[in-house]
Amino acid sequence: MKQSTEVCDKIMSILAEDAPTLMRWGATKALGVNTGGRVGLVVFVDAFKHRGPVAIYPAEHPRYYDVEVQDYDRHVLKSVACIAAESLVENIDRLPFNRYKPFLTFDIQLRNGFYK
Repeated sequence: MKQSTEVCDKIMSILAEDAPTLMRWGATKALGVNTGGRVGLVVFVDAFKHRGPVAIYPAEHPRYYDVEVQDYDRHVLKSVACIAAESLVENIDRLPFNRYKPFLTFDIQLRNGFYK
């Protein structure tokens, strides 16, 4: 449990270094996840370019991360491995995000558990 909190805090501190970009993404919520034994952070973004969850997991190499762009059903749309911590936000910002799913209203997000 402590390790998962440390991983999430580390990823969030990297993202928080570029707060204007997070605001531009429309980051609404960040949750710690444990998917298949991989501990990481899922950031829900909802802006013009970015719509849906973005999962960030530590890679095998220290200070490198794997990123998965997902739709709201948690299907992986795009996956990129081994992004350096120093360029994590910049590289996430360049990824093609889910533009095909219609914007989910606050009511739908509430029902789906995005705001608890």
